Amino acid sequence: MHTVSRSVMAIASRIITAVALLTLISSVARSQANQASQDETIMLTTLQSSVAVGSEVTIFATVTNVSNHPIEEARSTSGVDYSLQLIVRDELQRILAEKPPDQTPCQGKPGCKIMRMNMGNVVGKQLAPGKSFRNDFVLTELYDLSKPGKYSVQVVRGESASATLKSNILAITVVPQL
Repeated sequence: MHTVSRSVMAIASRIITAVALLTLISSVARSQANQASQDETIMLTTLQSSVAVGSEVTIFATVTNVSNHPIEEARSTSGVDYSLQLIVRDELQRILAEKPPDQTPCQGKPGCKIMRMNMGNVVGKQLAPGKSFRNDFVLTELYDLSKPGKYSVQVVRGESASATLKSNILAITVVPQL
């Protein structure tokens, strides 16, 4: 009976050690994620916050290193940061789905399909303190803004529910054509 107690104690000790280690690892990961969000900001801007139905809407997402040290950024060789995700909502706060790409260039040819792909080589680039880079998004190519109303746009890095880096929320008003 005494031997069983030592075995149980040894197993319990290992379980406690494992739980403590997992807690520590999780804490470090959260700390690094929080550090990343403190090292950089994303600012959304646009040239026009109110547009007529059918007008092109372009937004600019500027990522800035606000730390006192260089930070690594993974971008495509063309400079696009594919880790940035757009979240577009209508005035009822419903998230809009990306619209499919325009199929007009296929001219009805069987087997022809235009697809939007995020491809290219990704390279690590250092962003110096105080420096920025900008991604431009033509919102009307990606989302259906053909109905008059108020839309909000936010850019996040990471999964939208747990994103560690979020931009400001940009308001876009689409008005009927006159």
